[in-house]
Amino acid sequence: MMFFGLQWDFERNRWEDDVEGVNKQILETIKGRVTQFLTGGGLREPQNTAEKPRLFCSGAPFEKQESGRAARDINGKDIVTARDDNTGLPTEYLTIDRAFSTQQRGGNNVFWVPAFNGYDFSRRDSICSSPLPDGKVLLGRVARPTSSGLFDYFNGEKMVKYNMGKTNRHMILCPAAFASRGGGHSVVSLSETVGSLYPSNFGSADTSKALDRMMTRGSTFYHELFHLTDNDDTLRGEGQENYNLADIAKAVKEDINRRIKLAHNPESYVLLAQALHMYRSPPEGKRRVLYGVSFPMNPESFGHNEDRWRAIAGLP
Repeated sequence: MMFFGLQWDFERNRWEDDVEGVNKQILETIKGRVTQFLTGGGLREPQNTAEKPRLFCSGAPFEKQESGRAARDINGKDIVTARDDNTGLPTEYLTIDRAFSTQQRGGNNVFWVPAFNGYDFSRRDSICSSPLPDGKVLLGRVARPTSSGLFDYFNGEKMVKYNMGKTNRHMILCPAAFASRGGGHSVVSLSETVGSLYPSNFGSADTSKALDRMMTRGSTFYHELFHLTDNDDTLRGEGQENYNLADIAKAVKEDINRRIKLAHNPESYVLLAQALHMYRSPPEGKRRVLYGVSFPMNPESFGHNEDRWRAIAGLP
């Protein structure tokens, strides 16, 4: 729970209270959305109730559109806005820059997606641009196609409705998520983290044993799952999410507003899941380790005896 800005109160044997329990309420809400989806209950507030959310494993299906190109409808046909009175042939089309002027003014590029005959938007030149301007590699994202579906356009005389492809928010895993590149989210399998990579020493500041270096490639999917299942509550975007363990640890001691952000932070849930898995599943012959936040520690020397930490983790 320290990943969410809450600390364990050893004297009272429970998690410290937050102001009005706000943080805990957020945790329960977010976990409830993920549970609902994983148990077959679907997304909350889906854009399209008739379909399951899509998963794309590269940026290839997303075709960048030029501003002057004609926008397309739900059938993939160019949207005609005017025809010749005599021949009936198209003389004018609804162009991308006119259809999506708001998105483009916001700095977004427009991408056509044949999988659902609709559009996605990104400030990057391609959906899986890599590396990012700050040198970071994009592993994945969840798209929210808010402008897909029924579209109104004023053709100079009246409002006309055009039906563009509509889809649910969907997950995109970029090629880097499947690559061996070192750093976070790079361990090939979960079994390695409770096998050959499991720490042998407590209290070491060996960065190779830091929790963020124990994160598997599958962690990217788990991270994006929290974005996929939320109805616009969890943090997302550059400068909003917090992947950095040191920053998360620092936020634990900060004001309530900063700590509440941790409860909205998908990576906090991923880190907790990995730390709990490693605590529960030490390999034979090795002592159980506890990740308070960043580095492996001896549960007995962390504050109190191991029995208490086993109880916290739900172990017998």
